[in-house]
Parts: sequence; structure tokens; C-alpha cells
Amino acid sequence: MKIIKPLSWACLTITIFLAIPLYAKTPRGVEFELIVRQKPAEIDKYFEVARDTVQVITGKKLHTFMVNFRLDLDVPQADSQSALFTADLVTVGVTPFNYAKQYRVEYNLSARIENIPGKNGSIYQLLISPRGLVDISAPPCEYDPDLTDQFTTEPSANFQIYCVPNSLADYRWNNIKNYLETEYTRFRSAFDFNSPGQMNLFLLPCPSSSVNWDKRFGYMLDPGRGSIYTIYNHGYISTDAMLPNMLKLLRIWGYAPPFVVEGLAGYFEFWPYEMKKIAREGKIPEIKNILTTEGYYAIDPVTAEITAGSFMKFIADKYGMNAVRRIYKESDDLTLANNLQKICQISLDSLQAEWTHYVDTLELNRRQFDFYAARAGATFRIDQQIEYYREMTKYDSNRADSIDTWKKLAAVCYQFGRYYDALDGYRLLVKLDSARSIYYQILGNLYLIDGQYDQAWSALDTVLLKDSTYATARLLQAKITAIRGDTAGAIRIAEKVYDIEKSVPGKIEFLLFMGKMEGSPGVWRDTAKAENHFSEALGMTLQMMAQIPDDPTYKIRAGLASLGLHEYDKAGQYLDVAYFTEQRSYYLGEVLLALGNLEDLQGKRKAATEYYQQGLRLPLAVYQRDLCTKYIDKAYHL
Repeated sequence: MKIIKPLSWACLTITIFLAIPLYAKTPRGVEFELIVRQKPAEIDKYFEVARDTVQVITGKKLHTFMVNFRLDLDVPQADSQSALFTADLVTVGVTPFNYAKQYRVEYNLSARIENIPGKNGSIYQLLISPRGLVDISAPPCEYDPDLTDQFTTEPSANFQIYCVPNSLADYRWNNIKNYLETEYTRFRSAFDFNSPGQMNLFLLPCPSSSVNWDKRFGYMLDPGRGSIYTIYNHGYISTDAMLPNMLKLLRIWGYAPPFVVEGLAGYFEFWPYEMKKIAREGKIPEIKNILTTEGYYAIDPVTAEITAGSFMKFIADKYGMNAVRRIYKESDDLTLANNLQKICQISLDSLQAEWTHYVDTLELNRRQFDFYAARAGATFRIDQQIEYYREMTKYDSNRADSIDTWKKLAAVCYQFGRYYDALDGYRLLVKLDSARSIYYQILGNLYLIDGQYDQAWSALDTVLLKDSTYATARLLQAKITAIRGDTAGAIRIAEKVYDIEKSVPGKIEFLLFMGKMEGSPGVWRDTAKAENHFSEALGMTLQMMAQIPDDPTYKIRAGLASLGLHEYDKAGQYLDVAYFTEQRSYYLGEVLLALGNLEDLQGKRKAATEYYQQGLRLPLAVYQRDLCTKYIDKAYHL
């Protein structure tokens, strides 16, 4: 899962680019307490193993998962004294146990489902106790995974992926599919899983009230239906490679305590590094305290997950996969501690000592940091990606290694608004590899972003000394000239070198810049030329969009060209999509400025000001910040 502190994800403010069905008023429902107790075969006594509180909206169904079963609760009717509800329960594993019954129960009394089969002859008991009527805080949306017509669906080799049309997950479908397919295939091969059939993966833009979300990480598994429910929006992403692994373990090997299930599901996570960090902080948990569900959920969730993953990997490395399978298949909450000692033939205290020694002595290498940094980037965990690349620098053994690492680290910092770190990185790169013009080009752009225009010009001169055909370096100098107030000079520079630029993306940049300059007020204004430039830029951009539909850059370019052509509806559509999908700070600044300009041109001053103010909350370029401030004080106009 994510190496972050779990958020109060259900309370996140979620920005969604679509009309979301909202409750007209706060819905009413019933709060239930759910208690699972287990009785071993050899002892006539029940032990509590799990407890949860859920809220079910009257007239709706709630899906939840506890211990070894999926439970659906449906409340068709409730009054001030009691609740009428149906409980539908199905256990996990190859031979599931099914039970369904309707109850009417007074508040604070319990319905019981008895004799739910467990491992080794044990049985479970589920107590379902309605606590009373409650007002349920209205969720930000109410998509229901049971209503599949609300979703668009796309199949892949191992998944049937459901997402809301035009949601963030819909736009990133290819990225999500490739990540999950790659990771699951690796896990399936390691564990020799050959279970047929696809998993249903739901990527919801908000926490549906039909799902009882995991309170640590915001997901739910339904092994019986082969379904995974996750949150995917700008504020929180719970979609993770561990979830398909957990689902398959539960479906094929049956139930085991979360320490074992989550530990094995994270078999290929970068827990060796993360566990060493926990060890350095002196926060290694006592394994014996977190083997039960209650103990596991009682400590910090991230620490628990990393610890379980590290420990189960240690068991596999030291005692073999046969021992891992036995531990999984023979253990439940009441027997895991004894089974570890029996199967490994060593006490828990000795296992703890062996494992901590394993953590201390496990060697890491540069290739691991490179792989997991790239993986973090593919899943938009930018802080983690930067951390791993920084650690990777410690393993560089030669100049080529250093160039490779800093090229990757500086690029990530550049794209996501860590401009000072990016400047440091590219300054180092030009020392390590002074022959590469591209490093000076990016360094020049970073100086431009930081408002250091003389340094930017000098770096771009270096580019042109190395390669006089590097037309985009002159384009950046034209932008500096315009920022300094010499619009006519900026136009002359751009027109002089435009024909040198051969790439389509580069030509689009030139055309948009020249169109903007020639359409701006002044003696240089030539609206016909500006319109021609914008029209040509739009045509090229639409061709690029068809070739690379997932790249938001061309949505931005199409929006800017349409804005220049005064096609405001089209401009708004392109820019809205770009705003929704773009993550890079500099480009977000361009989008917010353009959206503000668009609103100003349509006389929507309040909306325009909100876009400019939002821009000021981002790590903008100095000139972008100056423009936002300018247009907050005085509306943009042509």
C-alpha cells in the first residue's frame, strides 16, 4: 500500500470533473455494531476476534468484509424502536458457506449467526446489533458498485476494470491497467496461482455508501464476488498492487489473519528499505503483539503493513515457501502464534531476533531504488519517488551512475514544482556532462521560472553555442524578451528561427507564442496573423492528441489555441480536461491562467479571480505568479 500516513480519506474534499449525484438531504439510516467471535474445536469457549461499527442507509445495501466472510446488510425499514434488516453472509475459500436471513431486532439487542465454519474445526459466531437511527453525513457522491450502468468497463488480461465516465481513473485507465497487470503477473508467478477468471476492480471517484471502506487505507475486498473496491481521485488513491494479491490469496488459500494476508500480498514491495527506516527509528514492533486481527489493527497501519511484509518475506527466505503455505493454510487468529513456533521449530522471541538480524543485514542495491522509484512515479507517489532517487545517489559508483540518477531525480523535481531542487540537480548535471545541450536548455527554463532572467539567457546562449539549430532555446529567449516588456523584439526573435524548428511539438509552441504576441495590444498587433498562427497550432495539436490521447499537454495547447481563436466553449472543454488530468506544476499554472483569462473574457469576474487565486497556491513560475496577481487586481482583456 502507500508509504504515507493513512488520511481521513472519507473526509477529503474531492474535486471531480463531472456532475455527481448528490443527496438532496442528509440520509437516515441505522448504526450497527458487528462482533465476530471464534470457538476452537477443542475448547467450549468463544473468543472475540474482530469488532466494527457500520452505518447502513435505510433502503440501501451495505457490503462489508470481516474475518473470513463477506456480509451484505440491507435495511428496508427502521423506526424509533427497532430495525428490519437482512443479513447475507458468504465465507471465503474454495468451499464457501452461505447464510441469509431477515431479522427484526430492537436497538441494543443482537441477532446471531451461529456455526460459521472456520479452520481446523473451529466455528465463528457473528453478533449483529442495531444501535439506533442516525443521520448519515452525506457523502460527496453516491455511486453504487451494484449499479454497473453507472460505470464504463474495460477488460484486461486479469481484470474487469470499472470506472465512472470522465473520472480521473477513466483518463488514467491505461496507466492503472499496466501497473496492476505487471505487478499481479509477477505475484501470480511467484505463488504459482493459476486461478481462472478476471477480478472486478472498481475505481470510484468517491467513497460510496454501499461499501464499508477499510478505515486505514480506503478499500474493500469481496473475495466471493471476486471484487475490489477502491478510491481514485485527486485527493486520495487507494488503488494498489497489493489488493489483487490479497483477493487471490483469500479466494485460493482461504482466510488467514491480516498479518499473514497483507504480509504475503506485499511480497514484492520495497519493505526491506522501509523496514530498515523503522529499525533506525527504534520502532520495530514485537511480532507476538500483532499476530491477531485486533493486535494488528491496534498499531500504526503503515508500520503494521511494512512489518508484516518484511517478516513474511523473512519466513519465505529462511524457512521456504512450503513453510509459508503451511502457516497460511493452518492458521487463524487463535493459532497463528503457536503455528509459527511449531512450523519454524523456534520460539517467537527467537524468531523476532532472527528477523531483526535479517532486517539489519539485508543489503540493498542501486537497481532496487531505481525500480521502485520508477514504480512510485507510475502511481503518482511523487514524494516517495523523490525519496528513492535521493537514496539511489548513495549507491552511485561512477560518473555514469551519477548522471543517470541525477537526470531522473532532477526531472521529477522539475516537473512537480520542486524548482530549487531541480536547479541544484541540473547545475550538477552540466558539471558531470557538459556536452549535453538539453541540460543547459532545462537549466535556462528553470532560471526563467525562478525569475533569474540573466542567468536563463546565459544558459540558453550556451545551448545555441553547442547547437545553433536548437530553436526552442531562442523561443525561451523570446519569452524572456516579452516578459521584459519588448513584445516587438520577442516577435522578431520567434519569427526568425521558427523555420529552423522541425518537431511538431516545438512548432506548436512557436505558433502559440507568436499568436499570443501578435494578438496582444500594441503597434505590433496583427489579428489576421495571430488567427492564422492559432489555427495552424490547433490543427497540429489535434493531430498530436489523436496520436497521444492520454497526454494532457495537448489538451492545454488545444485550449490555448481555441482561446486565441475566441472559440470559448471549445477552449473551456479542452482546458477543463487539462486541469482535471494535469499534475505538473508549471503546466497547471498555464491552465489556471488560461481558465482565468477565459472567464474574464466572458465577463465572469468572480470565477476568473478564483482561478488566479488558486494558481497562487501552487509553485508557479515568477512570471505566472505576477500575471495571477495582476489579473486579480484588474481583469484580463484583449
